[in-house]
Amino acid sequence: DSPSPSSSSKKTLTFSNGSQITASYVIGCDGSNSTVREIAGIERKELVHQNLINVHFHIKKGHMTKSILENPAMLHFVYNSSNVAVYVCHSLETDPSVWVMQIPFFPPYQSPSDFPSSKVLDLISKNFDLPASSISLIS
Repeated sequence: DSPSPSSSSKKTLTFSNGSQITASYVIGCDGSNSTVREIAGIERKELVHQNLINVHFHIKKGHMTKSILENPAMLHFVYNSSNVAVYVCHSLETDPSVWVMQIPFFPPYQSPSDFPSSKVLDLISKNFDLPASSISLIS
């Protein structure tokens, strides 16, 4: 059992509409730019925000994998030991060979230079189970 706070440690909160509550604890769940944290005087540590690298690529005719053809979907999520990525096919019905791979990276721990074309091509090849020669990087 943890000790309960004494009534002297309770605070009264007044909201913008004038209503009030008295509580021993306040939990702020208002995001990374928290007003509650600022009002409480709690310093903000630098946050590491996720960024995305978007890789536009084409799979050469006749090389679509059986799993993609049998399970057509605009989004394919990959979570494995070699990478995390989202594959997006914007034109599934008209041109299922054109894709965008979204790769998350986390500055300052990673940068776009950690994902050279050769590495990206290898990831796509492994995730789609295709030879690298069947994939063309567009941008």
